[in-house]
Amino acid sequence: MSALYVPRLRAAFGAGRTADPSSWTWTDITTYLHKSTPVRHSWGRDRNATGRQPHTLSLALRNHDGRFTWSDPRSPYYPWLVNGVPIEWAVDVGSGYEVRFRGYVDGGWPVEWPGGSSKHALTRITATSISGLLKQGERPTRTALGQDITAADQAETLLAYWPCNDGQDAGGCASGIPGHPPLAATGDVQFGATDPGLQGMGSVPDLSGGGRLSGPVPVAGTASPVEWTAQFFAEEATASGATDPYVLAEWQDSAGATWDIRFTGSPNFNTQLRRDGIAIIEDGTSFIAFFEWRVVAWQNGTNISAQLIINGQSQGDVSPGGGGPWTASVASNTLGWPTRVTLNPASASTAGVHGIGEVQVWKGTSPPSYVPASAADSYGRQVTNATRGFLRETAVDRITRVCAASSIPLTVVDSVDAAHISRMTYQPAATDLQLIDACVLVDGGILGDELGGWGLELIPRQHRYNPATVLTLDGSAREVPAGIRPIPASTADMRNQWTASRPGGSSATAVDQAHVQQHGRLSGQQDYDLLDDTELANIASLQVHLGTDESPRYDRIAIKLHAKPDLITQWLAVRPGTKVVATNLPPQHPPGDAQIVVTGGEETWQSGTVWDAAVWGRPARPWQVGALGTSTRLDTAGSETTADFDSGVDTALSVQRSAGTVALWTVNPAMYPFDIVVGGVRLTATACSGTSDPQTFTVDQAPVDGVEITIPAGSSVRLADPWRLAR
Repeated sequence: MSALYVPRLRAAFGAGRTADPSSWTWTDITTYLHKSTPVRHSWGRDRNATGRQPHTLSLALRNHDGRFTWSDPRSPYYPWLVNGVPIEWAVDVGSGYEVRFRGYVDGGWPVEWPGGSSKHALTRITATSISGLLKQGERPTRTALGQDITAADQAETLLAYWPCNDGQDAGGCASGIPGHPPLAATGDVQFGATDPGLQGMGSVPDLSGGGRLSGPVPVAGTASPVEWTAQFFAEEATASGATDPYVLAEWQDSAGATWDIRFTGSPNFNTQLRRDGIAIIEDGTSFIAFFEWRVVAWQNGTNISAQLIINGQSQGDVSPGGGGPWTASVASNTLGWPTRVTLNPASASTAGVHGIGEVQVWKGTSPPSYVPASAADSYGRQVTNATRGFLRETAVDRITRVCAASSIPLTVVDSVDAAHISRMTYQPAATDLQLIDACVLVDGGILGDELGGWGLELIPRQHRYNPATVLTLDGSAREVPAGIRPIPASTADMRNQWTASRPGGSSATAVDQAHVQQHGRLSGQQDYDLLDDTELANIASLQVHLGTDESPRYDRIAIKLHAKPDLITQWLAVRPGTKVVATNLPPQHPPGDAQIVVTGGEETWQSGTVWDAAVWGRPARPWQVGALGTSTRLDTAGSETTADFDSGVDTALSVQRSAGTVALWTVNPAMYPFDIVVGGVRLTATACSGTSDPQTFTVDQAPVDGVEITIPAGSSVRLADPWRLAR
């Protein structure tokens, strides 16, 4: 048999996993594939699985010369035969290479001798896609502000960071940068005692009893000229009971100078920025609340320039004086990089300053600022900044931002129209994966690893409706395997009552009473981090709609692509969220085609001539929704036949409204044809007459699904593909 495809296996030995994949150097190791061992690839998730599942790849390499022995210095790949090596698997079917898997070795490089001879050695490897890596090395819980400050694109300019959100029994303030030292505590530091009232921050220490926090800046800046910013959040002294003077914060620099912020002049305190005890900026404005404090300094020729900025406002109405914004100048001096930060350096007791935290030192003069409090998003709605927890942010915007902050590659398949966005409440302190999962839950989309990509892929809910059919299997052409197995919906798979609730808000419950009467109550509940309660009812309704659909389920639909190579092009378009249809099924199959929305699949290749594939998913029917200007139609609330009807023989069908139904079937010729289901048989209606009960449908003689039976009077009549409003 001639080759069906040309495989390609590449590895990026020594690649930095956080680097851009386009910068990696690839080594083609296809020639070492052990052809008798199948290459197996699984992607997506199983039908009944919840959450993301990593894609996996397994294969064997010939290791006759020891090149894939992980600890052998004679290997040309030494010392890079380790977990985490990027792997790429692709196949060429005549139109260029199609990448089917990208991921990272996760099972080591074990060596074995299948026949017991040293002349036949194999190294079997397994690899996982990005979700496997995320589960292995998840970052710790962070506040919204902490996550924003430590965002990956700012890592090179953030020299030091202490969130100061430690628990009440802490002995110091842990650094927000792994490997950096804490702020050491002395005196009466009341950890976690002050709630800033800002939803994106955690509680911070109270130093009013004489507590002191101090720590080194472990990373020295290297830019020339020297430019740095030191900032934190704190509350300024009040007149009552305040210490005069009171040094709030102090920085030493590598030039031997000491910088500090001092309050002086009770009871109407002025704020000073001092260098070596000399006030270079002084201002009389009071800030009796939690605000962002910022000292900016830069080498300006032979002089030092500096600014004191509080809550986004330049300070200096007393000195330098005159009109703002104000910049102080220290003549003929050299600026050094900050080397130590100290809060309340004199260990002074004061009733005037309580909470202080989110201490940062940055390289440069324009690090992120959290003033103003909000900004308009792409839909024109005001979204708060990190200090206030990104309130009103859309679910898709939040997942995009969270992934970017942690260098998690993400592809969003398409934009979301304003009518389909879901807005979220405050971002809580959580891990990246917890935040991502909460966003997906609110949006209702599909998040998984990108097929053939390095990152995650999000299909927003809007783009799950009316999925495109990318693969059609024709049973009459022997494209559908004999092993296809329709499975009825189980009670474990059903939900006929659903409660959607919002933490701190209300709830909404939807129920399908007819389904409850038939199957018993099958309930479920879920919290959603929504902005308000307005979407709860729609969410609950959608879950009941999905949970009461009794279309057949399928464990898997297998395809032997080497036997049907004309299906390969269609197969390559299959991915999560697309639709696969199997037609002309055996007569014992439940009436109608098999239709699934894909959730996962698998492939097996061997020797260039074997390519087996399989796919699985969920019923496609519940995701069919109405669209203006298309053939979708609204169903009546209920109707039934008035006389027996022989499908396959009769063409006139008499129907009447069920009790309580108001609407009649349309008699407008422009609305026809469409399919109806009568007593379980699918028929095509071509016209309808009558302006009162009973009405008469004209139907095609041949049933759509080929079912020819006598349908008794009183059988239900409904649209085969009813119009449904999208959430």
